[in-house]
Amino acid sequence: PAEHAKALAAMTRYVHCMRKQGVAMADPFSGPNGGVGIVLPRTVDPSSPLYKQADAACKHFTPEGG
Repeated sequence: PAEHAKALAAMTRYVHCMRKQGVAMADPFSGPNGGVGIVLPRTVDPSSPLYKQADAACKHFTPEGG
């Protein structure tokens, strides 16, 4: 439970950072097996320059630390 809470908090910080960079993202979710994830809206292109730039600026917030 503590590890899950830590991962969820990290992904929440990542999503908030991405939003500040101009990428519309939904809040992270808890998976059925205790994992944490995000779903990109169909309007978000992960190969776009905006997304790549935002991800580079924010990925240090992810549980893996980028």
